[in-house]
Amino acid sequence: MVNLGRRLSQLVNPATVRFQSASIDFGKFGFSAIKHPPLEAMRYSMFAIPHHESFMSATDYDKLLAGLTRVSFAEKETGVFDDRQRYEATTANFETMWMGWHDVGDKLHRYVVKRYPKEKWYLLQRDIASVYCAVALGVGEFAVKSHYYIRGEDAYFVRRFIRGVDGLHAINDPQKYSPAFVSNDALALLFVAYRVLKGDPDAGNPRNVVLADNSKVGFEMAGTSKGPSLVMVDNETTFANNQLFLDRVVPMMGIQWKPNDPFFGSVGWRHEEVQLVGASKFIDWQLSLEDPLLFLLKSRLGPATADYELPRPALEKMVNSFGDVLKYLNYFKVYTQQEVASSDLPIRVATQCLYNALNSGKKLTLGDAITGFNQYR
Repeated sequence: MVNLGRRLSQLVNPATVRFQSASIDFGKFGFSAIKHPPLEAMRYSMFAIPHHESFMSATDYDKLLAGLTRVSFAEKETGVFDDRQRYEATTANFETMWMGWHDVGDKLHRYVVKRYPKEKWYLLQRDIASVYCAVALGVGEFAVKSHYYIRGEDAYFVRRFIRGVDGLHAINDPQKYSPAFVSNDALALLFVAYRVLKGDPDAGNPRNVVLADNSKVGFEMAGTSKGPSLVMVDNETTFANNQLFLDRVVPMMGIQWKPNDPFFGSVGWRHEEVQLVGASKFIDWQLSLEDPLLFLLKSRLGPATADYELPRPALEKMVNSFGDVLKYLNYFKVYTQQEVASSDLPIRVATQCLYNALNSGKKLTLGDAITGFNQYR
């Protein structure tokens, strides 16, 4: 499922990559955006998410959504109030998130729509940038193409709705999601891209992974005509900085953190934890989390999970795309130019560790990735 590409002959040292303001070629990595309709062209219902303990099927979820009241863009804040009263808030975006319904001839397309007031645009910027970075890193097949619209002081995130179920289903019934559904290499590379390089602090939330169930949108994303796939969503908390942690991560997750501490989920944090408890215990702890990426690998590989060898050509692609990743992060204002240029930028530190690991010439394993390539820092 992952195109590993040809073996790269030379690695670009991240330490030598400096951001320079320049135009961006958004088609460089074969990115093809899915067209999104204007906000006013859609009808809106609330976005109902099954309860955390629910294992509702994709078909039953379709029925739930189809039964919700639909209103115009102008009415979306008040017109779905009665439905909101009937459903428990299951996401931090409950009050500002809708299902968009758009008639296209004889077809009905569904969209996820989230409103961000100006003070929270920093979250929207991460979600949008994450898709482009995923494409550059070689895992774009698993990222949902997204867009945004500005309406006054509000910005609206829009992406196609992926028909499927959340990652809890993989944890509840891992045998159902075999390598034919998503390969071991794909899971391992997604872990490197999202957990290690992007530094996702919310990795233990299985709802950030969607297991597509014959989703036509998934087929469009993958450029194939067969087979379901796994999709990474809700990347608001990737790409750490102080603002993100102080305004969002700490209040949302209730973690102990203060400025100058390593960012929870980052490579720096992984290194600190390894120093405290040792690599073996840290790896065991990470493999016990409800992260569908690691959980599926562990269910397939058992005691040999940490020893699973990572595909080197794909890792080389990640390192060599670092300059483009910086451009995307700057373009979407995820970081200031000063932050992008900093040697302490978390994704720069993580990519440098991966570069050092590749330059060692040694076999690299999933265990190495889980520790943030600690021995190669």
